Amino acid sequence: MHERPLPPAAQAQRVMRLGIGIFCLLALAGCASDGPLPGGYVVLPEASAGDALRPCSRQGPSDVEGTWSPSEAEIAQLEKDLPKLAWLKSSLCCLVGTRINDPGSYFRQYLGLIIGGQRLIYINAFFDPAAHYNHSPWLRRVVDACDGGSGFWGAVYDPKRRRFSDLAVNGMA
Repeated sequence: MHERPLPPAAQAQRVMRLGIGIFCLLALAGCASDGPLPGGYVVLPEASAGDALRPCSRQGPSDVEGTWSPSEAEIAQLEKDLPKLAWLKSSLCCLVGTRINDPGSYFRQYLGLIIGGQRLIYINAFFDPAAHYNHSPWLRRVVDACDGGSGFWGAVYDPKRRRFSDLAVNGMA
């Protein structure tokens, strides 16, 4: 049997569908090369710290004396320790007792803060599967949302002790 070629419009439509399908598969597989994918992180510049101290819907870090820039090694250790955060219960406003079951599935923004003379890393986390493109402002600015429950949370990491504390989850409207 001999197949007839498709008309040009049908060929173009098939190519477009194939291209969209390949793009979707690459994005889901984590193969996109144009930026972080869901569950990624960024270390924000020290100048961003002020925005992290006053979140709209939860308690932020207090008694901050200054900022610092965590090293790649300190961030790598935090990432390795991140699953430990799942054992921590929220002790601050707003949903006390909440746990974050899979902290690595959230987007995370890291900021070096000095509190009580200690160099700590503040984690500002949120769940937004559409934010994985390079042009997304989450790579440059602190993400803040009013409400949202456990879709938005913050915690503190002590790189010397390798411990998490001060988990705070956003409130619900």
